[in-house]
Amino acid sequence: MTTVHDEVTEVKMETITVGDHTVTVTCRNLQAEDFDDNLDSNFFEEDYTLAATTGMMVWEGTWSFVELLRTNRESIVDRLKGRRVLELGAGTGLAGLCAAKMGANMLLTDVPSVALGLLGENIVRNKDEGTPLTGSVWNQGVSVGDGSAVAAPLDWTVSVDKQVFHGNDPRDAEIVLALECVWLVELVTPFVNTVCSLLDAGTCRECLLCHRDRSGSESETFIPASVLTKEFADRGYEIQELQSFTPSEFCKDKCTIPSRPINLYSVHKNCT
Repeated sequence: MTTVHDEVTEVKMETITVGDHTVTVTCRNLQAEDFDDNLDSNFFEEDYTLAATTGMMVWEGTWSFVELLRTNRESIVDRLKGRRVLELGAGTGLAGLCAAKMGANMLLTDVPSVALGLLGENIVRNKDEGTPLTGSVWNQGVSVGDGSAVAAPLDWTVSVDKQVFHGNDPRDAEIVLALECVWLVELVTPFVNTVCSLLDAGTCRECLLCHRDRSGSESETFIPASVLTKEFADRGYEIQELQSFTPSEFCKDKCTIPSRPINLYSVHKNCT
C-alpha cells in the first residue's frame, strides 16, 4: 500500500491491491500540522459532526478488513461475492470499494455531506469503464472490478424505510458491513436500531461488524465492546466473534493504539 500527500490541499491518496485489482481513494489528512489553518469545506453542513469528520480517515478496522478480503479469511470474499451489500459509515469507501473489486455489489452509505461528496468521488475514481454489470446490482451502480458500487446518504437517526435514495431501498441489502464506524456512546442506540431494522427486513443475512474497544475504565465517550454486544443480545440477536487480531499485523505504521485488538463479529437474527 502507498500513501501520497498533497501539501497544498492537505489530502492524501491511499492505494492498495486486492486480488488482481487496485483501489485508490482520497482521504482527508486530519493529522497534518497546519490543518487547522484550512477551512473544511463541509464544516457548515448540518449533518457534519465529529463522527463524520473522523470518517474521512482510514481507520485500523478498515485496513484489517481489507486484509481479510485479500486472504479470504473466514471466507469473507465468498460471503460477499455477488450479493447486495450495504456498508454503514463507509467514510472514504476504501473497504467497500475493495469488496466491490472482489465481486460484491456495494451500496456505500454515510451522512449526506460525505456520501454525496468524497465517497461519491472515490467511487468514480475506481470505476471500471466497459466492464459489464452482473448479479444483484443496486440502482445506478457502476462497475468496480468484479462487482459494483454506488453511494447513498443514510442517517441512523431516521427510519430506514424513509431513506430510499434513487430507487435504492436499504432494506434490500443481503449483507451489512460496519467497520469501526460506531465508537461514541451516543451512537450506540441509533446504530443498533439501524442494523436491527436491516436485519428484520427479511433479505439481510447478517451484519459483519468490526469493533475496536477504545474505552478506558472510566470512559464516558467510547463504547466498550461488552456494551455493544449486549445491546444486540438484549434485542434477541445472536453475535458471534469470527476473528480477533491486533491491527499491527496489517497496518502497524497506521495504528493509534497498537496493543488493542480489533474484533470481527457476525450479528444475525436468533432463529431459536
